Amino acid sequence: MSRLDGRIEELEVLFDVLAENGQVSCQALDTGFTGSLTVNAATAARLGFSKVAGTTRGELADGSEVALEYVLGAVVWLGRRRTIKAVLIETERGSIGMGLLRDVIVHIDTHAGVASIDRAV
Repeated sequence: MSRLDGRIEELEVLFDVLAENGQVSCQALDTGFTGSLTVNAATAARLGFSKVAGTTRGELADGSEVALEYVLGAVVWLGRRRTIKAVLIETERGSIGMGLLRDVIVHIDTHAGVASIDRAV
């Protein structure tokens, strides 16, 4: 599959990301996040991601820096298996960052309430 269909709900662009273990996680598109995924601990466990694998530096919107824990996991992204770092967060919904959006085309149709991600190369 070289296309991922999404939807727009309450001002969020949402996509269902499939983990290698077959579990699905609803993720919001976040072009301000340079990593691959953010997930909470419960979602990381359900998706079969590792226990905390390390920490990485993150810069918040206000410019301050924080240490963020991450886990490792595998997702099926546009038909291909990808091993990723997923940053742990405390919010209910995670996000897809620019780390997964490299070399893709993102279509957002706010009028129809739909979105898609297509492999560009």
